[in-house]
Amino acid sequence: MAYAYLAADLASGALIPPELPLTNVTWERQLNGAGQFTAQLKLPPPVNAANRRLVEAYKDATDRKRRCIYVLRDETPMGVWWIRERRYSIVDQILEIKATELTSYLDFRLFGFAAPYHLVPRAFSGSPVQVARDIIATIADDIALDLSAVDTAGNGAPDISYEGRLADGKSLGSVISDLAKAEDPLGFDYRIDLAGSGTAFTRRLVMARHVGANVGLIAKLTTPWGVGNIVDGDVLEDDRRANYVAALGQGDGDNRATGEAYTDDWGPRVSTSISVTDESDTAILNARAGAYLRLVEHISLPRISMRSDLIDAQLGTFAPGDVGVISVDAGVDPWWPDGLWDLRRVVAYRVQVPDNGDAEIVTFTFDDPASEF
Repeated sequence: MAYAYLAADLASGALIPPELPLTNVTWERQLNGAGQFTAQLKLPPPVNAANRRLVEAYKDATDRKRRCIYVLRDETPMGVWWIRERRYSIVDQILEIKATELTSYLDFRLFGFAAPYHLVPRAFSGSPVQVARDIIATIADDIALDLSAVDTAGNGAPDISYEGRLADGKSLGSVISDLAKAEDPLGFDYRIDLAGSGTAFTRRLVMARHVGANVGLIAKLTTPWGVGNIVDGDVLEDDRRANYVAALGQGDGDNRATGEAYTDDWGPRVSTSISVTDESDTAILNARAGAYLRLVEHISLPRISMRSDLIDAQLGTFAPGDVGVISVDAGVDPWWPDGLWDLRRVVAYRVQVPDNGDAEIVTFTFDDPASEF
């Protein structure tokens, strides 16, 4: 496992030499958001002519808001992060770098044209993905963003329209996030991948009604003392558990439409509610309550950290949105005495890169379906 950290120009994508000797690196990928990147760069002493030129090159290559970091693992692109902050320690002579995935750039572009056209509305229509793609297309050339991997098919989602202007003060990031988070069947997934090799790389927007594939086994525990690739983890059973759900629909007071779902599998009654204020049909509200009940009746969320070198799903073979399996052999863990074969969607993961060349530690964030209601 060998890492390379390359600087690239935000606007053009051109690589900025030299390769960066970063340490204490942590990087994250996230679906429908922006994972974090942190690292340190020790500036070379003493201050002589050669080192002065090298430091100037490092400063230029990591200039905030103008440069990106490309992370390569064994020459395979892991992602692209936009440098947002730097902090230099005078005592340690170390430059600390903070960056976020390139999707965060959308938060720094206002929707609409610049003055004097800030009052002129911009309108888009089509499937939700088509609308989002067309909005991003208005600035894609400014950051060398490839849109060829966007799947604009509605796949059952009705067409929508969106209209706004610069004077609304909304960022592209907030607009895209709101469209993506819309209730089924309107929402969608997105991320920005880095593709290519050598000195030729492409920043590629991946966006579709549903993003991800089944990548098989990603985490496995085979003995009580931890043989396998799981090095840390827990199971969170939070207080959202309930056995009665009320769906509160359109209207108010005596005129408010409502639906319900419940189970008698355990008691006494523990109630919760969801808000569906645009719905008045009782049958639909009952169905929505039932869907939420199925999620929270026995809600249990695993959190897993694993070594990157002891399982088939190596870094670079999975991405945010993919589905993988957590496996525990029978007779290994008292929580699952009969073993576990749990299919989970990965919505984010965090990678800690050891400076000594040892295997990385990958911490997964799995999908929490109940959070979407």
